[in-house]
Amino acid sequence: MQKIAEGFEHQLPSWTIIILNDNQWKSWKKPNPSDSTFSILGANRTYVHEHYMRSSDDKIERSLAHELGHLTLKSNKEEDANRWADAYFKLKKKK
Repeated sequence: MQKIAEGFEHQLPSWTIIILNDNQWKSWKKPNPSDSTFSILGANRTYVHEHYMRSSDDKIERSLAHELGHLTLKSNKEEDANRWADAYFKLKKKK
């Protein structure tokens, strides 16, 4: 997770990623209870369920890019975050 997150440092330097255990995760009221990540706009924080750490690096990177899209655009809209993540990966692929 650390290595993947470091790849995003230049996008939002004040971004904090917090990994929550199952009890902590359950205590949060999330927009979509089935999600494994969510962010709080304005706080530049993304929360990740600890079980998600067993996912592939590609899946984690895609989720973090999506969450960073929410934070960068200051938007709760899933479409905005998805577009931002898609643009991020297109730029990354060109490098």
